Amino acid sequence: MDLRSGEPYFVVRDGPVMSHAPLAGDASCDVLVVGAGITGALTAYRAAQAGMSVIVLDKRNAARGSTAASTAIMQYEIDTPLAELGGLIGAEDAALAYRLCYDAIGELSVLVQEIEGVEGVDCELRRVGSLYVASSAEDAEGFAEEVRLRQSAGIKAEVVKGGEVAVRFGIRGGQGGKGDAIYSTNAATVNAYRLAHALLHRCVGMGVRVHGATCVTELERRGEGIIARTEAGPTVRAKHAVVCTGYEAAGMFKEPVVELMSTYAMATAPVRGEPGGGRSGTFPPRCVVWESARPYLYVRSTGDGRAIVGGEDEPIVEAGARDALIARKCKRLAERARELFTGSEVEAEMGWAGTFGETRDGLAYIGESPEHAGVLFNLGFGGNGMTFALIGAGLVVEVMKSGRPSELRLFRFGR
Repeated sequence: MDLRSGEPYFVVRDGPVMSHAPLAGDASCDVLVVGAGITGALTAYRAAQAGMSVIVLDKRNAARGSTAASTAIMQYEIDTPLAELGGLIGAEDAALAYRLCYDAIGELSVLVQEIEGVEGVDCELRRVGSLYVASSAEDAEGFAEEVRLRQSAGIKAEVVKGGEVAVRFGIRGGQGGKGDAIYSTNAATVNAYRLAHALLHRCVGMGVRVHGATCVTELERRGEGIIARTEAGPTVRAKHAVVCTGYEAAGMFKEPVVELMSTYAMATAPVRGEPGGGRSGTFPPRCVVWESARPYLYVRSTGDGRAIVGGEDEPIVEAGARDALIARKCKRLAERARELFTGSEVEAEMGWAGTFGETRDGLAYIGESPEHAGVLFNLGFGGNGMTFALIGAGLVVEVMKSGRPSELRLFRFGR
């Protein structure tokens, strides 16, 4: 599957970081990780920390699939609001899912700082707030209850009234500028492309083997372990296998685990001054901004003073059809950002598209599927995939250590 196209900002700016040689012969290990994007890197790192021998395989070079196109926003907010999620899976489990994501932001921040210290690389981690803006009066009606539920789960959040949204954040918002918003302090942005490479480099230093240009064609349960066959011939025998290939894994299941679509993003030219202090005084924003409309628009700033604007999802997955819309979608994203940040100069300098997907309840799929006995999955589908990826890395490592974490029920297959 062609997961992304165009000119993803982080890839254009950072260029090729690192490549890994293909697997040249048969091998064995405790843990085989399939996929060398940010999810695979996090999973391999946590497994190596637990003292397991690890091999990572990817059919591309590292971080050249969805990670390359990621806008790398780390949020605790699941695509499904807490009140709605409670109606789907029960109030207690919904609160637990939100709390896991909330705590994962801090955990991921600590991890990034660890990697930066060891590897001497700046992964551009920024702890920021998150502003969820009502796109309609109907959406705003539920904000007070949504905040009450979040606060009951131990999450800091507040309702900001429409006029205050404009004063505090310089955002016009929906409903002719009268839209309320939910503000939370616990979000972050990062360079996922650089972080994935830094994690894998650290993993290699811990004894992990990483191989690119190695396509896994089959995972077969053999006794108490797994044998992985590759397109070029070499095999890997592992006690455990974890598939971390994101949206590409959708084709492995008869179960409709995710609805695939195309999503679009653009990066502006650098705006003078610090985020929140550009020509308009409000753009790029100091916090992550996103809308309640579906599909939603979202905006984040970068370390070099740009804004990344994303959204405009389309229910198409064919690469040619997706790519044909990039120019038009970038123009529309800029228009919508100008509507949100009145008076701001928003023009696309580069744009790209990628495959994206949503689950019925907005939650990831983590653990073992009955369709693939003995194989574990860490599939962080949805808008906060990086947050789910870290949660999943911890859960699958616990499973491989003969544990059965109760949190797995939230992300189980067949739900």
